[in-house]
Amino acid sequence: MHGNIYQLKVLMLFLHRGVLYQHSFRLGTEIEEARKFDDLVFECTQGSKKVYRFLQAKHTQDEDNKKIGVGNLLTKDKSGEFGLAKYFVSYLKIKNNQDFADGNLKDFIICTNIDFDLDQSTARNTVKKLRVKTLGPNEEIEILVEVIDTSDVFFKDGGTRYKFSYIHNNMISVVQPAFESAVEEAMEELEEEIKKLQNKPDQNSKRKLERNQTWQREFGRMMNEGRLEDNIKEFFDKLVFAVNQPNEIKLADIIKSELGEQFNDIDRQNVYARFQEKMLDWLKEKGRRFLTHEDGREFFRKMKEEILGGFRFEVRNPVGSFTGRTEELRELHKLIQKSQGVATVISQLVSISGLGGIGKTELAKKYIEEHSKDYDNNIIWIKAETHETMVQSFLRLARDPLGIPTEDRDIESIVRDIYAFFAKRKSLFVFDNAEEYRSEGQDAGISQFLPSHFLSSDDNKPSVLITSRNQKWGDIKSLTLGAFTEPESIDFIRKALGIKDGSQENEIKNLAETLQHFPLALQQAVAYIKERDIALKNVGLKFEISDYLKRYKEEAEKLLDFKFPKDSDNSYTKTTFITWRITIDKIKDNPEYGQQAKEILDIIAYIAPDNIPAKMFLGVERNEEKLGDAIQLLKQYSMINSGEEQSSVNIHRLVQQVTRIELEKQGKDKVVKKTFELLEESFPYGSDKLEDYAKKRQLLPHLEAFLSHVDNWLTKNPSEKQTIEKDYLVNLLIWIGDGYFDLDPRRQKKSLERVLPIIKKHYGSDHFQAAITLANLGIAYGALGDPQKEKELLERALPILKTHYSPDHFEVAKLLANLGNAYGYLGNYKKQKELLERALAIQEKHCGSDHSEVARTLANLGNVYGALGDPQKQKALLVRALLTFEKHYGTGHPEVARTLISLGTAYRALGDPQEEKELLERALPIFKEYYGYDHFEVAKLLANLGIAYGALGDPQKEKELLEQALTIKEKYYNSDHFEVAITLTNLGISHVDLGDYKKQKELLERALAIKKKHYRPDHFEVARTLANLGNSYRVLGNPQKAKELLEQALAIRKKHYGLDHFEVVKLLATLGIVYGTFGDHQKAKELFERALPIFEKHYGSGHVQVAKLLANLGIAYGALGDHKKQEELLEQALPIFEKHYGPDHPEVAKLLAELDDI
Repeated sequence: MHGNIYQLKVLMLFLHRGVLYQHSFRLGTEIEEARKFDDLVFECTQGSKKVYRFLQAKHTQDEDNKKIGVGNLLTKDKSGEFGLAKYFVSYLKIKNNQDFADGNLKDFIICTNIDFDLDQSTARNTVKKLRVKTLGPNEEIEILVEVIDTSDVFFKDGGTRYKFSYIHNNMISVVQPAFESAVEEAMEELEEEIKKLQNKPDQNSKRKLERNQTWQREFGRMMNEGRLEDNIKEFFDKLVFAVNQPNEIKLADIIKSELGEQFNDIDRQNVYARFQEKMLDWLKEKGRRFLTHEDGREFFRKMKEEILGGFRFEVRNPVGSFTGRTEELRELHKLIQKSQGVATVISQLVSISGLGGIGKTELAKKYIEEHSKDYDNNIIWIKAETHETMVQSFLRLARDPLGIPTEDRDIESIVRDIYAFFAKRKSLFVFDNAEEYRSEGQDAGISQFLPSHFLSSDDNKPSVLITSRNQKWGDIKSLTLGAFTEPESIDFIRKALGIKDGSQENEIKNLAETLQHFPLALQQAVAYIKERDIALKNVGLKFEISDYLKRYKEEAEKLLDFKFPKDSDNSYTKTTFITWRITIDKIKDNPEYGQQAKEILDIIAYIAPDNIPAKMFLGVERNEEKLGDAIQLLKQYSMINSGEEQSSVNIHRLVQQVTRIELEKQGKDKVVKKTFELLEESFPYGSDKLEDYAKKRQLLPHLEAFLSHVDNWLTKNPSEKQTIEKDYLVNLLIWIGDGYFDLDPRRQKKSLERVLPIIKKHYGSDHFQAAITLANLGIAYGALGDPQKEKELLERALPILKTHYSPDHFEVAKLLANLGNAYGYLGNYKKQKELLERALAIQEKHCGSDHSEVARTLANLGNVYGALGDPQKQKALLVRALLTFEKHYGTGHPEVARTLISLGTAYRALGDPQEEKELLERALPIFKEYYGYDHFEVAKLLANLGIAYGALGDPQKEKELLEQALTIKEKYYNSDHFEVAITLTNLGISHVDLGDYKKQKELLERALAIKKKHYRPDHFEVARTLANLGNSYRVLGNPQKAKELLEQALAIRKKHYGLDHFEVVKLLATLGIVYGTFGDHQKAKELFERALPIFEKHYGSGHVQVAKLLANLGIAYGALGDHKKQEELLEQALPIFEKHYGPDHPEVAKLLAELDDI
């Protein structure tokens, strides 16, 4: 009986330690194939190889008086517990059993609670001698054993492990006779068993027969081949005697102790008893079968569940309509699990912080619902609003489920006992709605209730989850919770209202947007809708989302203060209004920064919710350090959070709305006025510094948001219109127009068109501000592609400015320059040049030659020279302008980029597309940084860059860049805008070098239709498209149509540029090719000869375009019979072609063929 119990406890120890040390193993008992080592078979994997360990347990009651002597080891009696001969036979059978052939037979262990009968003279030696056994006169047997000093996790509890030291004595010769006899006897037994099994047909008998025959055969070979001694040596290499091991009582204590490391001391006896009971059940159910490590782990998991169960204290389920938050739940679990692996107590804390009503408590409930098992269902919910609620929570926990005495005890000792109870369990403590970590002078801090206050570093530390509006939790890991995403809001509303089909889609989206995806407000809304719907059904009506939205417009305060019905599954009883009033009161109570924080919160209510510059509030608190503290106070209570940069903040729109509703009742005039003053102080009106452009861009949404509130104020109070317009609207609209200058001319135009009549009404049509507004409005029209309207508005503004200032005033000069540019867009370059030169003289007189406005006029003047056919002069003026801009602004300013683009155009006209490309590639990152990647100005630059690549012989890259530009322009403008037409023209031209003239023709015809609609029929842009379209028709074999289009284009260009302008001469050269097609080689020759000197002047005599013209002229001479002149011209063109294209290019081959034909 005791032997069986000892065997059971050894099995328990091996199972528990196998699981504890995370071995991958199988554990078996009473395995027939293990013969005399069948008490325990342990199979595990080391590397890629299986390892087997075999153990026989031998327990003796009288352990103090019994010892294992030489006689016990050498006995031939099979019933002897320690006879080596019988164990040797078992070893041989196991060794020759196919069931164990796939692994390494590591060791064969005889485990007993008694010791060897040792000769005390060797007691201190590593090699010990058993007490001598006298067999007869002059015959003594000496057996030596050697201590095994290697560690083994299964034998670490005292006792000694020995191997027989046959090397040091004649052990082999001593045991060989007994072993040989045991083998022979075993062979005889096998013979008998084989006879009995031979005629049995069942599979089991056949299997045993085959096994016994294998053993008989192997034993015979061993004896016949003289390998008995080798096998004895192998046996002694693997045989281990684990003696003096803990007896069954001590073994039980060891197992209990180890279980106590995982289980609470209170449960240890219960755990051990159940463990033993479960192991006995397993022996009955799974005896003679292996138990895997997975079974072991599952065994302990189930046992822990059964024994320990789980404590769920005051935990409520999440609302039935809970939806979404998938990423937040995943991140929260990751944070908590990560903290569990850290040694310090404080690191096991995780907080969920966020605005009141954002759903922190519901997220914690949902987390518990999904992950309770990770904490063995030990979940403790502490109400942490105040010191008193925490005390009461811990008192209820101690009394009810735990039975911890509380009478006449202080709360600290009670909490200590509670944590001691959970010290050996996995558990999660939730501190819900906590105010602060540690309070000074108050008692609301939770630090005195946390495990760190009570547990030692050796204790198992509960995980702690905190929910709080407060974000200030020091080193504690924190998850900041925001509003729902739109899909989450929609799912929540559908689920809460039971809308299972696709109905009310727009209404659901509107409700989510109206309440800004704020969870508490959405819960209030659906509760209100359901309550009203139930009431109205009594009279045959219904209340839907659309009804709520209508009511919200008029009664937002009432609906946001709607209290949840008593039968609601929402345990959060506070309304949105109450929740935020509590938070605001807490902020105001801060003696140092509360007042400033509240004032900032009020101001934020009237501007845009995102990317609010913190420095804007220096008008509230001039001390930057104190301002930072006031803003931090608002962040701490989650009323605002950090924006894109640390120096900016964001706020939820619903917080703004609730704040405005409160201010409406208290009187908002002071706050509105203060907000306006802060915007005025922050907005760098009229500045063209790069850093101020960034400020304007950041403040524009806030100006527009404030404007919307001013407009709302105006609608509700029409009697105050005069005051509101003068005090607020005029400046706001002017600032917005200034902010959108060069950024979005459509919005600039809209703002200025609204403010202009207000200015005229209050200040008169001749006021200088009216003139400046007219001028800026004109510039907006110009940017939108209406230079005629731009010209008209600028000419209306000019006399007003001259009257208000003087004809040579700096502001007049700016207007003259802009008026000149309008004339330029209208194609009147001479007038543009005249006005720009007048402006330049005034500006240089007032500011000197290196002022930014002088540089701007120089750049525009340079572009005029380019349009008038003098790219050299254009280049010189632009280089001057560029140096001034870089000196004034630095290299990353948009004015620098604009000048680089214009300079690139000059280099293009001078026949240097490589330099153009490099200049444009310098400008591109500046524009992308300033405007963004999909702005129309970036599109224009991409188009120019594409043209440069085309000129460099990369039409594919040209096409790609032009297509990018076209996509941006079509998105910004519309498909029939003139800017789209310009890009279509260039894209069409790019298809020439790709050989796709049909696509070129298609694109050019689209462009021509738009340009004719937008421009006058004789506009130079129309001429450009006509000229390229004519060339398409020429290549496509329609010279008559080509001639008509080219002559139309020629007439327009002659009118604009004069007879000797390069753009006119280019067309003459193309027309010459068409005349050659008609066979009028004389006319072709005349046109080519008119073009040649102007080409040479424009490009230089060694340019490929000059070479092409020389070749065409040579062909014309050849057609007229003058082959000598033809040869002369072709030979003049040949080296230029070879230099430009390379000697093996098709164009060179064509020219050589022409020469061969002469």
